[in-house]
Amino acid sequence: MESVYSIALRIHLAIFLLLNLILFLIDFLTADGWWFYWVTAVWLVALLFQALASLKVTKKANASMERKPLDEDFWKLEEKRGWFR
Repeated sequence: MESVYSIALRIHLAIFLLLNLILFLIDFLTADGWWFYWVTAVWLVALLFQALASLKVTKKANASMERKPLDEDFWKLEEKRGWFR
C-alpha cells in the first residue's frame, strides 16, 4: 500500500509541473525578461525537501514492518477456530 506521504509528493509534483509550465508561458509571452526560473528554483528546493522527508518516512515504516514470528497463543487460537482441519 502506498503511503500518504508518497501520494502527497506525487500531487505536489504534478502541481509543480503544471504551474511552472503556465509561469513559463506567461514569462515567454510577456517578454519583459526571464523571471519564472526564480520561482521554479525555490519551489524545486521545497519539493526536494518533501521528497527526502517522504523517503525517510517510507524507509522507517518499512523497517518497522519486519515480520515477527507468530507466538504460541496465535497457533492455539487458530486451532480452536478450526482453520487447520
